Order: sequence, then structure tokens, then C-alpha cells
Amino acid sequence: LTLRMYRRSREGGRSEAALDDFAVARELLARAPSSPRLRGHLLNSAGAALLAIGDLPQAEQALRSALADQLAALGPRHVEVGYTLSNLAKVAPTQEERETRMLQALAIFESELGEAHPHSAEIRIAATSVITDPRTSVELLRKGCSALDRLAVDQVSQRAQCLAHLAGLYDECGEASAAREARERAARLARQIPPDDATLGVPEVALILGYAALGDGRLDEARAGLRAELKALESTSEWWQQLLRAELQLCLGLGLAAEGRRPEAVEAVAAAVGGYEALVDAGTVRDVSLQRGLGRARVELASLLAKGGDAVEQQRARAELDAAERWYERAGDAFAWRLDQITALRVRIAGEP
Repeated sequence: LTLRMYRRSREGGRSEAALDDFAVARELLARAPSSPRLRGHLLNSAGAALLAIGDLPQAEQALRSALADQLAALGPRHVEVGYTLSNLAKVAPTQEERETRMLQALAIFESELGEAHPHSAEIRIAATSVITDPRTSVELLRKGCSALDRLAVDQVSQRAQCLAHLAGLYDECGEASAAREARERAARLARQIPPDDATLGVPEVALILGYAALGDGRLDEARAGLRAELKALESTSEWWQQLLRAELQLCLGLGLAAEGRRPEAVEAVAAAVGGYEALVDAGTVRDVSLQRGLGRARVELASLLAKGGDAVEQQRARAELDAAERWYERAGDAFAWRLDQITALRVRIAGEP
């Protein structure tokens, strides 16, 4: 029952059903002999389901209780403790605790399962979504991608996924050349994924190929794939699918901009900004990757708007830059290059030489 609960929490539109399972499982557990390990497993699954529907306070409560039970029953180095730590890292109220919990989880997985194990690879990527400084995340993922290349050559999907995330982090560090190289490698691997391999979802593959197309020129193919996935996610209600939709919109907009289709690019990137903003306003996600995505989308939108002569567009561009600047200033010196980029865009909008 707890396994079904976890599975449902990861399926679009099934998170509420996962909580129905939780109510049944809790009743069964109340009638069974006391078992901290089983109770911890149940509470971790419930926490994952609550996280999926965006109920962060209840998820945090369930996961802290799960962690206490599991530590008492299993000790601090057990893989089940690692899973709960990784979930708790996504809902903890402070940035410091989020980073600490996720790195604790990663240390357990690498120690107990090995650095190239699929679960270690998954947690390593998750860690980059809660670490503010992209330079730290780059080092973490560079090590992980190298381990997969050396020790898990047959895990094509996970190698592609690792490289795609690494490319995005290189972008956040302003290292365009390294990002392009990682994306090219990710795309080559993505095209080798067997049809029966469901490790990566179709939208994730579309994103890998979409970003790679900015360098390899396969823009028509990438655009069709991105639009198909956006259509499939049109009526989504889960926050993590809404986040994926915003990511697809941003990638589509960048591709359209590369083709010189500015009005369509503005529409797509503006939709991405709106999607990211809605998630921030809802308060259902505490991943720093959401704020990074919103910051980048704002700057990309401002850059597109700055190319037009319309006064309304330029006013919107200035507003997007102001909002992006506020977050980047709080995020630390890793984003100094973004602040320089914002300054340069302001100069362009003002028409100064």
C-alpha cells in the first residue's frame, strides 16, 4: 500500500488518490504491532504525496516524524533514511537546512550504493535544485556525470539527464561554451535511448533536444517536439507538471528567437515567466531552481523586448529586469555576471552608446 501511495504521488493527477491510500494505511498501522520502521516508511510516502500536491506544512510534519522513526529503527546511514532526508530537503523552511539535508542524503546513497548507482544519480540532480550557488552544483554534477560515464556506460538515460542538468548549471554560471558541449553530449545520448526505457519522460527528452538545437540547428524538429509536449500538459494541475510546462515554454521561446521569430518568441517566454511566477506566488515549491528559472526567463524576455521599438514593450522589459535584479542580488556573488548582463540591457533600452 505504501509503495502504491508513492507511485501515485509521482503520477500526474493521482496525488489526491495517494492521500486516500494514506488514510487506509494509517488505520491498518494503528491496529498492527508497533513498528517504527514501517511507520517511518508510511510517513515518508505520505510526505512525498503531500509534497506533490503542494501542501508543504503537512509534508514537513510527516517527513520529520518519518525521519525520527527511521533513525530510531535503522540508524543514520540506512538508504531509507536517505530517501526521507531527500524529501525533507524539498520542504524544509530554510535554505541552510534544505542544502544540509540533501547533501546528507547524497552522502548516504553514495556510501551505501555507490556513486554511479541510479538512486545516487537521482539524488545528486535533486541536490542541485536546492543549492543556491550554481558553481557548487556544477562541481557536484561534473563528478557525478564522470562517474556515470566510467561506471555505468549502459545507463544512457541517466547519463543524458545528468549532462542536461549540468549544461543548465553551466548556463547559470555564464559558461556558454561548456553548456553547449554538455548539451551536445546529452542530445547524442538522448537519441540512443531505447524505446522501452522510461527513465526519462518524453517532455524531458524534448527539453534536451530543444536546448541542443540552439547549437546544432535542428530547430524544426525540436520545435515540433516541444509544442507536442506543451499540448499534452495543457490542462495539468500538478505543480511539478506546471514547472515542466514553464521550462518547455522557455526552451521553445529561445528556439523561436534563434530563428528570428521575435513575436512568437516573446509570447512563449512571457508564458514561461507567467508559469514560474504563478508557482512562486502559490508557495508550493521551495526549490531554488524555480527562482533561477524565473530569473533567467525574465532576463531573456527583457532581451527580446529590448529589440523592439515599442514603448510598452520597453517598459515591460525594464520591469522584468528590476524583478530579476532583486533576486540575483540576494542570491550571491555567483550571479554577478547576471547583474552585469542586466546593466547592459538597461543601457540598450535607454539607447545609450
